[in-house]
Amino acid sequence: MKRTSTGVKTTIFYTTLKSPVGTIYITFTKNGVSRIDLNIGSEKNFIKDFGDSLKNVVKKNHRGIPQLKKALRAYFSPDGKQPSFKYPIDLLEGTPFERKVWHMIKKIPYGKVVSYKDIAMKIGKPKAVRAVGSACGKNPLPIIIPCHRVIAKDKGLGGYSPGIKIKRKLLEIEGVNI
Repeated sequence: MKRTSTGVKTTIFYTTLKSPVGTIYITFTKNGVSRIDLNIGSEKNFIKDFGDSLKNVVKKNHRGIPQLKKALRAYFSPDGKQPSFKYPIDLLEGTPFERKVWHMIKKIPYGKVVSYKDIAMKIGKPKAVRAVGSACGKNPLPIIIPCHRVIAKDKGLGGYSPGIKIKRKLLEIEGVNI
């Protein structure tokens, strides 16, 4: 069980998906998807990330979230269209500022990029460019919240928690040449 921002305990399930960027680990609760981990390595590393207090309540469940797995498979086998990621989300983390940034990032169209500065301007915090970058780094749902579509003003890829190689691959899948 993990205590959520509302103080309620919840069981976290996980499943995996093979992809062109490696094994993806997906966590979810009865309310929706809560985390997607790219470039995590082994299942042992994935479980280790939850820490000792959560190891016994993170349970493997490969039957859960079939619609999301189907959408992710479609994303990695693109036919020129963005797949629908309308699966329910259960964010178990994030400050109000981070959630605001993530909400804005979800609006970036498939195959398009914007700068960290653009996001800061759109949320009404033009001087918060670094904070936007930090929020991107804490994004628990890469691909669904497509922070790989946020780049530096000078067109540099900047940081990306799963790694620049994966960011480049995701942009390549979407037809973006940087």
